[in-house]
Amino acid sequence: MRRVSKTPSLLSHAHPWKTVAAGVLAGLALGLIGAPASSAAPKQYLTIAKDPTGDGPTPSRDIIETIARYKSDGSILFVVTLNGPVDPVANDAAVSVSLGTSCNTVVGLGVGLLSEPDVVEFAAVSNKNRKISNPRTGRGAITNNVFTFLVKHPSIAGWTPRCYAIALLDPSTPEDEAPVLFDQTGEVKLSPRK
Repeated sequence: MRRVSKTPSLLSHAHPWKTVAAGVLAGLALGLIGAPASSAAPKQYLTIAKDPTGDGPTPSRDIIETIARYKSDGSILFVVTLNGPVDPVANDAAVSVSLGTSCNTVVGLGVGLLSEPDVVEFAAVSNKNRKISNPRTGRGAITNNVFTFLVKHPSIAGWTPRCYAIALLDPSTPEDEAPVLFDQTGEVKLSPRK
């Protein structure tokens, strides 16, 4: 397991599974939420990243690969491959995702539970008035050792995301305590695709 960086970053927001909006509020209070850049032409950002094998406490709580895709229509796809088959009964985990216009500017937070993979949520900040939008429900799925997270959120259309982070956290950690971190990707740069 790795420690969360003490510097402001996407990883500072790794405990949002019960209160996504509270995490976004904390980001606002710290000045970490930036206004997204607009884009005239539709764009896509895509990155596939490897994560070290064996740094999670169990295979189903050990991230080994992630895929992040953002489209300028506001659709976000995260694919998290774990080191072993998911066992949500014995090894539940909250999958926390952060998206930023840089690795220090969080503009969106999302969460899903391995025990309830069909429901994921994502919250963003309004482009015009910098208010928090209601968390949007998306689709999640588990196939063997792969967790898929898909949300289409109109308030993030036209962004220029450059960085993301994914963490697996203990969902039984009380909200007023520091999260128990099973594994995390670190900050990963998103690359534009044509």
